[in-house]
Amino acid sequence: MALISLVALLAHLTVYLTIAKPINKLMTEGVKFGRLIANIRELQQRWDSMIWLRAALLFIAMAALIIVNYC
Repeated sequence: MALISLVALLAHLTVYLTIAKPINKLMTEGVKFGRLIANIRELQQRWDSMIWLRAALLFIAMAALIIVNYC
């Protein structure tokens, strides 16, 4: 079960680093420097489409760790 948790956390990290972090960086820089981002809606939709996957992976990791600790 600990291996399942590790795999889920690594998958979450991969999704975060390849999709969410670059989008967050673009949005943050846009606000900091007053830039208008032309495709902001597309970026937001892409970010939103991955949130369920990230949440599911974190749930799996936490559930696996709870099972390891209490069973």
